[in-house]
Amino acid sequence: MKFILQYSRMLACALVVAASGAAHAQLETVGGAIAATASVDAVIGSVRNALSETISQAEAAGTVVSFRVASDARVLLQNLDVMASELSGKVFGDLTQAQQATLTNLLVVSKETNRDLKNNIAQFDSAVRSAGEEISRLPGVSGRPFVSSYSPNYLVLGSARAIEVVVHGSLLNSDRMQLVLGGAECALLSAVEKALRFSCPVHQLVGTQEKWVTGSLKLTDKKKWFKFWKSDETFGYQLAVHAMQPQMGTYTLETVTTETVQERIGRTASNGYQNGHCKGDHSVVWTYTPGKAACTVDVASVRATSHPTSRSTAEGVVNLGPAGFQVRGVVRNSGKCVWPSKDARGSLNVDVSWTDLCPTVREVAQPVVAGTLAWTREEAITLPANTKRFLVKVKLANGSEQVVSEAGSFPWFVVRYDPVARLLVIRPRPLEEALL
Repeated sequence: MKFILQYSRMLACALVVAASGAAHAQLETVGGAIAATASVDAVIGSVRNALSETISQAEAAGTVVSFRVASDARVLLQNLDVMASELSGKVFGDLTQAQQATLTNLLVVSKETNRDLKNNIAQFDSAVRSAGEEISRLPGVSGRPFVSSYSPNYLVLGSARAIEVVVHGSLLNSDRMQLVLGGAECALLSAVEKALRFSCPVHQLVGTQEKWVTGSLKLTDKKKWFKFWKSDETFGYQLAVHAMQPQMGTYTLETVTTETVQERIGRTASNGYQNGHCKGDHSVVWTYTPGKAACTVDVASVRATSHPTSRSTAEGVVNLGPAGFQVRGVVRNSGKCVWPSKDARGSLNVDVSWTDLCPTVREVAQPVVAGTLAWTREEAITLPANTKRFLVKVKLANGSEQVVSEAGSFPWFVVRYDPVARLLVIRPRPLEEALL
């Protein structure tokens, strides 16, 4: 008997859905409005088609709001099946004004949302909730367990071993309540008339590539002892939670540091002095220093070549040090200065060369660092000493790219940089903020 009743309910539901799809093409309208003679099956079929398209768009939008709206709309689709079953065979004019308004509003808003999801999703969300409330008041529905929504609508794989799932609705505290999510049975934490709380293991889902984790909720009311001819009645709902991969994206880090090197600058100089006739000995001193204040002389590089004439002499390089050096000599004439003859003028010429060592700061590109970013942890990177600048190129899981050269806030993450500690931190935003 139990099998026959369950089979009969499944067959009736299938016939209602099939009839809805077949009747959709013949939906009667008058002046753009739903005709009073239009079958309820056809109206609900049109609503289902519009809702299904909205759900597809919402799932693809990738925001926390769209995930929730898609989940609520999935539940509404199942409640529409219940509504179709209760109102099968009726025409639109048979419905109450509230029921007519609910279906009309749901159809119009769904079509508007399908044309522009972003600007109409809030209106669609409100229409879905209102429709659920109206369906729950149907005579054949108000006395049975009814699900209106559930949370969470998304989870990050690997972020926890278990999540808490809360189901909202009415008359939910049945005799037996079972939720299976992702192939694992959940533990019932609490049950009241309007809410059920389950703890669902999700650690087994790590590695899955499925975008949605599906679940099945079964609420069973046992037959009353005095209704021995009846079977236990089970009411089922299909749930789905969006599965976020733990990897938020990848990054490459380019760092430029500075280092001080000794630049070698070659220097040369030539000096000379010639005595006048009949002049005595003349001492000469030539001083050579680095070309710039920050530079020093490479003492090993100093070379001096002297070119004396007559009796002139060169003492060579003296006082040699990083700050500079000197070349000394004495210029002397030769012969005698007796009138009318004159002595031979002496001269001393020197050619010197040396190298200045000048400290120079130059930029050095460090090897590129690559890594991954996760929703569940922050990425902390210690930059090399003397970092002058950095460039982080982030490629996010949705295909977009972000280039970061300083601390700041970005749609999916926040970057902090401590130049003293040379610590660069990339911290993911909570999904509620990131996926707006």
